[in-house]
Amino acid sequence: MMYQAVATDLDSTFMHHGMTIPALNRQTVVQATANGVHFVIASGRQQPAIDQVLGKLGVIGARVCLNGAYVVDAQGRLLSAAVLAPELITRFFAQAQAVGVNLMLYRAKSVARYDVTNSMAWRTAFMVHNRDNRLFKDRARLVQLVDQAPVYKVGFNSPDHERLALIAANLASAADFSMVWASPNFLEITAAGVTKLSGLKTLAQAWGTDVSHFAAFGDYENDLAMLAGVGYGVAMSNAIPAVKAVADVVVDNADHAGVGRTLARLLREG
Repeated sequence: MMYQAVATDLDSTFMHHGMTIPALNRQTVVQATANGVHFVIASGRQQPAIDQVLGKLGVIGARVCLNGAYVVDAQGRLLSAAVLAPELITRFFAQAQAVGVNLMLYRAKSVARYDVTNSMAWRTAFMVHNRDNRLFKDRARLVQLVDQAPVYKVGFNSPDHERLALIAANLASAADFSMVWASPNFLEITAAGVTKLSGLKTLAQAWGTDVSHFAAFGDYENDLAMLAGVGYGVAMSNAIPAVKAVADVVVDNADHAGVGRTLARLLREG
């Protein structure tokens, strides 16, 4: 295959929600890695979730976690970790409080959450899912949690898109962090300059190559820089218009194994 590495987003790109992977996607990734192609999952998710997908695939791959803030190579070595400054996090908390939305602080393997939903069932599930997850209600507890473990990504979440859009407008002029939409209901923040593309560049440097030799798949704004910056950017048919505009090609979504069909073509073309 003409590309040395293949990187893919997960949700609605490589797999369905619920971690269901189309069979053709799995088959072509296995074939590509057997042919010596590097496989990379580039996601807003944390490493444990990405590791779970790799385990289901049965392949060894690199991980660009948390939209590029936490990069782990195929051997499990941490290559880069971009921490958000505590003063930034308290600023974001003030925004979440003022507008009335949920705020998630993503550490390496756990999440601390300011939750405004007041759903006991949801909160119980959140704590049972990972014993290291934490809930907080005020600034004092937030400061304690930030002192305990580095935060690599912050996420604002609400079913009310307009509330999130207000926060995005309030923060739009700031230059000391990166901000992208992961969906209409998730607004995500990483350190300045951190994107999925920056994560791929970290891997490319470790491998002695360049992202111009990478192909990448994605569908939403947090994939935009990645698709625009690699040698071959592939947008899914369900992608937002801005992502389609920067891609080299638009293919079927996860419902029709677009990643697998495209990989199969690239493998045939050599």
